[in-house]
Parts: sequence; structure tokens; C-alpha cells
Amino acid sequence: ARRLASRPFTASDVGAFDQLMTAGVRANLGNDPSDAELAFRAALALQRKVLGREDPNIATPLLALAVQLSNQGRGGEADELFAEATPLVARSADSTAPARLLHYRGLHAKNQGRFDDALALLSRAEAAYAVWIPGDALQAANGPARTLGNVSLAGQSGTTSLVRPNPELLADPRAQVALVGLIEARRNRALVLRDLGRAGEAETLLTSTIGLARANGVDSPLISARLYRTAGMTAAGNGANSAALADLARSSGRFEVALPGTKTLAETDLLRAAELQRAGRLGSALPVCRAAVQTLMALKSGISAELMAPCLAAYADAANHGSDQGVLAEMFAAAQVAQGSITSEQIAEASARLRENSRDPKVAAAIRVWQDATDKLSALYGQRDAIAAARQ
Repeated sequence: ARRLASRPFTASDVGAFDQLMTAGVRANLGNDPSDAELAFRAALALQRKVLGREDPNIATPLLALAVQLSNQGRGGEADELFAEATPLVARSADSTAPARLLHYRGLHAKNQGRFDDALALLSRAEAAYAVWIPGDALQAANGPARTLGNVSLAGQSGTTSLVRPNPELLADPRAQVALVGLIEARRNRALVLRDLGRAGEAETLLTSTIGLARANGVDSPLISARLYRTAGMTAAGNGANSAALADLARSSGRFEVALPGTKTLAETDLLRAAELQRAGRLGSALPVCRAAVQTLMALKSGISAELMAPCLAAYADAANHGSDQGVLAEMFAAAQVAQGSITSEQIAEASARLRENSRDPKVAAAIRVWQDATDKLSALYGQRDAIAAARQ
């Protein structure tokens, strides 16, 4: 994402737009907001240059960038982009763009704590997506499962079934996009319901959404990973520890396939470790914690102290009940990862100040030099911490 975003594009580089959008989506899914913003901003600049600022088809990168800014807490900037996108989506070549506008505005409202607005917008987004989905596909979750095709999401028993995707969905890419959008809108509506303390409603909605995905063969590792993570956290909120552990384990396994080595996978592992701790299974939590910490250290990324706390307890328990005191060094490194989240936030804020000028080759070169120096400094800090831990 950084490499593509720093290139000085010309009108002949239209093919790079898809690369930039793909890089931005992957960075966003991997919980790397700084690089996701870089890629989406460069994609928007490229389309504006080629198509013009008033072309309705710039709505796609506009919306992607707007929701990314919202995810980072930059609501004012997001509002400006949503306002710019609103009159464009109705004329966009992407027929699902109006539904996506409602969807992303719902996410924006959720980020700002306007939960009632978020529920209304996400419900409207579902209805807008549903217009483009065959009726039997929407009702499929209530009927018998198809028997051939892709491996579906696991059912309540933990087993898998084989399903055949709806032929109309296969024939219409627009319907496929709309169905995935509807599933994500419902998943986020369940998150809002959970935040409002309406966990029972959230669980019912998630069950129906998983059924919809299963019945239509919409079971890519990424989609199912996100659904299971949301289901797991909802179950945890309801005190259903066993269900939470099962769903979070499924989520981790699917993120391992879809987004290996990412912060998203590490966060899911930490959520799973927290549930293992609640179940009194600190020994089982330790390998999960180790995997998460190794991923975060490889990424040079911090994490919140709240997410790391259960793992620190698992390390401490291992040190108290075992002979390997090297686990204390691991505990120290894990604590440093949690502490490092503050530094990561400061770096992201500094990066944001430079990002607007990133299309200037000289500025882009300076950013690259700064980023390389930052990476080297982080590595040196890691070596220093490892030496300090070894001397204890």
C-alpha cells in the first residue's frame, strides 16, 4: 500500500487503481488504518485525475476513504467525504453504491456512538442491498440446505455441510456483491445491538445471518471469520463461555487462512485467550497468547493493554507453576507490545500530517526515508528490550 501510494501516477496508470483498492481493503481488514488510508487516498486521487471530480464513479474510493477516516476517529473529515459522495452514488455505474452509502454511513454513526442512527441506517442498507438479491436466495436460510458445492459455515453442532450456491447468484456478480454487503450490514447491526445491551436480539440476528451465508454458499474464510468473531463476542457478552470459545476458535482458524500474520488475527487470538482465562484454562491460553504476541512483534505493532491483560496473567501463572523462568522474559515482551500501542498511535498521527502531500515525489521520498528509519528504530528498541529481559 505504501509503495503504490507513493508513486507519481499519470493518466496511463489506470490499471493501478484496482491494485490500490485491493491494497487498501487488505490493509483495512488487517487493521492497518494508516496504510489503508494511504492506498484509498491515492486511488481517489488517481480517479479524480482520470475521470474528473464530478464523475459519479469516483464514489467507490470516496466511500472507502470516508469510512476509513471514520474508523480512525476523524469524523469531520469523513463527513466531508460522505457529503461529496452522496449526490454521486445515484449516478454511479455500481448499482449497489446507494446501499453502500447507507451501510458506510451506518458504520460512521456506530463509530461516533450514535447507535439509534446506526441501526436505522444499517437496516435501510439491508433493504437497499436486498433489491438486487434473488428472492429465493434471501429465503434460503429457512429452507433445506443445498447438497453440493463449497464447504459452508459450521452449523450449531460444529459440523460442516456442503452447499450449492444459488445459480442466479452465480450468474449475477451484482447480486453476489449485494449479498455480501447485506451480510456485513447485518453483522454490524448485531454489533450495534450488542453495544446497546440487546444481546439476545444480536444473537438471533447473527444466527439468521450465518444461516443465510451457509444456505447460499457464501462461506469464504474472510466472511465466516468475521461472522464467527462477532458471534463469539456476543456469546461472551451473554456469559456463554463454551459457545464463545468455539466461535472464536473458528474465527482464528479462518483468519489464519484469509489474513495470516495480521493484527486482525492477533486481536482475535487475544480475545480467545481472554475467554480461556475466564474459563480457568490459563495453560491453554498460553500458546494462543504466544502466537498473538509473535504476530504483533513481527508487525512492530502495539495493542491495547486491555486486550493483552489476560495473556499477562497466563504468563504469570506459567512462571508461578513451572521451572522455566524464561516465561518472564516473554511476559516482559508482551507488556512492551501493549505499551508500544501508544507509540504506534503517535506515528500514525504524524504520518497523517504528511499524507496529503504524498503524491509529490519529493515528499513521498522523504516519507519513505522516515518510515525506513522508524522501522530500524523499532527493531533496535526490540533488541534493547530483549537484552534487558535476558539480564533479569
